[in-house]
Amino acid sequence: MPSEVENPLSSLLKDNLGMTSTKGKLTLKANDSLFAVFRKTANYIGKNGDWTEEDYIAATETIASLHEDQFGHVISSRLLSDDEKAAVPINTIQGEEADHFIVVAHQVDPETVGQVNAHGYRQRTSSSVDISDMPYYSLVDLNNKAWKNQGNYYLSSSAGPEPQVMYTISNATHTIGYGILIQNLRKDYDQNPAIQEVLSKENFDQFLARMTTHDGPKYGSWMDYLNPTHIGQISLQLMNEIAREPQENELSPSLRMI
Repeated sequence: MPSEVENPLSSLLKDNLGMTSTKGKLTLKANDSLFAVFRKTANYIGKNGDWTEEDYIAATETIASLHEDQFGHVISSRLLSDDEKAAVPINTIQGEEADHFIVVAHQVDPETVGQVNAHGYRQRTSSSVDISDMPYYSLVDLNNKAWKNQGNYYLSSSAGPEPQVMYTISNATHTIGYGILIQNLRKDYDQNPAIQEVLSKENFDQFLARMTTHDGPKYGSWMDYLNPTHIGQISLQLMNEIAREPQENELSPSLRMI
């Protein structure tokens, strides 16, 4: 059985990412994939903070920005009230379940909207579905039972008089953690011209999008983006090194910045 260790990254995260505690352990297995390291770290961040409504709005906007080539550039977002949630035609947030969800409504620049398939899944395929004027929501599960839907995009049923809407579902802990990690990794990318020369911003965002989606590893060879000749010493690679040899790795300057 792979050995497990308590990672020194936990105290580092508290010092730099707005966490208010370090309850529990950030435990990484020696054979964890980078996807697993990213998921565990995001979940740990999300569990150890006193996050506000503004934090959830910011996190959902950050994650949405990874998909703006399809779903459009978000220009503003706001939290829906309980009455507003009740009027949204999505079964997941109706009835007693509504109390378990934060719902963020996004306003998107219609000129930046791409295309989705008829089911609303994140695929770069042509489609007859016009989403340019479609309401766009992020559903955040405060009970953290939405991992199997994490980061997936859906269209509501077109049956009935209600307008069709587009939405994504995610756990509260992962939403916060992924949002914070993305923001800091983008800073790392922006401050590394050598990486920018060999890895485009579009490809980097595609990589992050796959890392923050439950089905991410299924979308092609996402590990290709970690080729050392492409990504150099970016924080993601360093996180992977720490996951594999936690006791022996000293935290590098690039990782400290997160």
